[in-house]
Amino acid sequence: MNWFEDWFNSPYYKILYSHRGNEEANAFVEKLISYLKPPVNSFIADIPCGNGRHSIALAEKRFDVTGFDLTDENVNETLAYEKNNLHFYKHDMRLPFHIQYFDYVFNLFTSLGYFENDRQDQSVINNFYKALKTNGILVVDFMNISCVLKGMNKKNSMDRNGVRFEIDKTYDGKTIFKTISIFDSELKGTYQEKVRAYSKSELETMIKKAGFNIIDTFGDYKLSSFNETDSDRAIIIAKK
Repeated sequence: MNWFEDWFNSPYYKILYSHRGNEEANAFVEKLISYLKPPVNSFIADIPCGNGRHSIALAEKRFDVTGFDLTDENVNETLAYEKNNLHFYKHDMRLPFHIQYFDYVFNLFTSLGYFENDRQDQSVINNFYKALKTNGILVVDFMNISCVLKGMNKKNSMDRNGVRFEIDKTYDGKTIFKTISIFDSELKGTYQEKVRAYSKSELETMIKKAGFNIIDTFGDYKLSSFNETDSDRAIIIAKK
């Protein structure tokens, strides 16, 4: 099993990231929609959608939203929120989907770099291009690796909902590894996150290679200007 399927299907994943809630997602969606100004009834893909927090916020604004995710736990949870303009499917984004169907594709919350090699991430971006109509818009929200590495604590621990997480981070010059040990009365297990540490310029190169034109880049969820040293995020807007 891939590390992300094992970890994302774990109940402890939701506990660790419980602070990433609907309020944050709603605020980011508000900013994106204010900037992009999609027509009502635009077709939007949220991939991967996780527990659907961004998809649900988008659907409330009367867009036709489809969320895709690879993990059974997330898909089973999101199905309860389906309605006429909100749909969820299990899908591996390394495979093509809904060719020339969407007006917008959103790839949010550092959801690239999970796979075995850069070629697979390139295939993901190529699939985003195929899924968009002509003049469709792609939004990629990734960590700003320069800022992350500058402030990275190699060892950290925290308590969430009575569960203790001990986290050990390493960086090999290409990939960030996060080993997560979980103590819930006793040691319940150890998981690992592994994310390719793409720089903004590397992401832009991959996006352009797929055929997109970069039209804007922002540095946080308030859509502030991007700064290589200090911005938390690298949010890239591109057009087919």
